[in-house]
Amino acid sequence: MAFFGKKTISDEASQQSPDRERLDNYLNLVRALIILIKEHSFDFKELEPDKFKAQMKDLSEYINHDRALSKIDQTFEKYKDIILKYIKATKEYVLEREKEFRDIIEIMSKGMAEVNEENRAFNDRIFESSDSIEKLTYLDDIRKIKGELIKHVDEVRKVVKEKQKKDEVLIKEMSAKVEALQENLKEAEDASMKDALTGALNRLAFDRIMENLSDRFNVSKKVFSLLMFDIDNFKSINDNYGHQIGDRVLMALVQHCNNHIRKEDVLARYGGEEFAFILPGATLKHAVKRANVIRKKIEEAKYSIGSKDSKNAQLSFTVSIGVSCIREGDSVSSVIKRADDCLYMAKKTGKNKVIAENDM
Repeated sequence: MAFFGKKTISDEASQQSPDRERLDNYLNLVRALIILIKEHSFDFKELEPDKFKAQMKDLSEYINHDRALSKIDQTFEKYKDIILKYIKATKEYVLEREKEFRDIIEIMSKGMAEVNEENRAFNDRIFESSDSIEKLTYLDDIRKIKGELIKHVDEVRKVVKEKQKKDEVLIKEMSAKVEALQENLKEAEDASMKDALTGALNRLAFDRIMENLSDRFNVSKKVFSLLMFDIDNFKSINDNYGHQIGDRVLMALVQHCNNHIRKEDVLARYGGEEFAFILPGATLKHAVKRANVIRKKIEEAKYSIGSKDSKNAQLSFTVSIGVSCIREGDSVSSVIKRADDCLYMAKKTGKNKVIAENDM
């Protein structure tokens, strides 16, 4: 019986060998644990998270390629110390930061309490004074100034109410600033993962997502396909029309892809005029079909560019696409390489076409 995904040849062999089935289950469990450790490790710069994730990647790749249980046990024993040290360092770091935050919160709380106490004292004094002044108006011997005193009392109370309203407005403004700050932080985080020109994800985001999908495939066997795009004759477009038009072509390509994107799909600028389109859950056949739809839509589109020679000048462009799909024993680099090889073949054999790895 398959532990994850569909039944494979190794699954059939495991039915004949209980030891093999136990080993496969053990390895799948270890892979799942490695993924959890990587995904839930904190990205604190001081802890060198990239180095730790690279070590976990090495461990994962070793397990994928070496099936000897005794060797895996020895290797895992070595990495166990690395994991425990990282967890300990993370815990100490978090505790230190927690103490700092507690100190900050305590200082702020004391400050707010003092401000609040001052406000209360101010309000109490004003009202006490107003009450005293108002009592004077009840005496017959000062009847002449009664009207003026009442006006004064009303004015004092008005000042107090205005101050209370200002305090409320101030609190609302502070709350709004906090919310705006949180939004700015989120926008900054999103911006760090996006290409500034096209709005597609950048290479950093692409690498992280590919790594995550590859790790999950090793456990769940859930496939994904990769489309590598390249704009045909892009240098000629820049040379003939200028870099501003070239930039608009890049943005137009992203717009076309966005029109055919699912919620789970990932579009990233891989570099220059090359883009990557990750299709989680898509088989090679499905990915090729979608690639052809996008290629055709791009080919049919025409754009008005308004050149010096003609206000009605139009520009069209095409793309070449290489398609690969993850399979057993793959690494992230091998999936990308196959798609890149297909892309190279598409450009070499005429451009404006889709070539998948099974065409090679």
